[in-house]
Amino acid sequence: IDGSMLMAPGMIGQAVTFLRFGLSGLPGFALAIAANVLLIEGFHWPKPVAYLLVIWLQMTMGFVMCRYLVFPEASHHSLVNAYLQFALSMGLIRIADWSLYTSLVEFAKIPYVIAQISTTLIFIGNKFFSAKAIFSRN
Repeated sequence: IDGSMLMAPGMIGQAVTFLRFGLSGLPGFALAIAANVLLIEGFHWPKPVAYLLVIWLQMTMGFVMCRYLVFPEASHHSLVNAYLQFALSMGLIRIADWSLYTSLVEFAKIPYVIAQISTTLIFIGNKFFSAKAIFSRN
């Protein structure tokens, strides 16, 4: 195998970190799907309103997982400052997520769980690089 076909060591480390990021997000993703179904089907909340709460829950769980499992080297920094930076950065991504989700369920009439899964997949790269930048900076 030609050396140019192999990943550079830095790329391997980043791929491992991305994998840890994705796997650490699975519990929050499962909770988000369940919470969205409960709020919409059980409590009859409007889909866009339910998804706002779901996004905040998932973002907060994502913060904890990133801080302690994905980027543990940053766990010694101020919890409040780190959360505020994370929430601001992820909040901007989540506004785009919520907007796309709302458009898909309200206008395109896509089933809300399919829309939720789709927006998660669409924005995962943005969330990873944003989290990496925040936790690397702290």
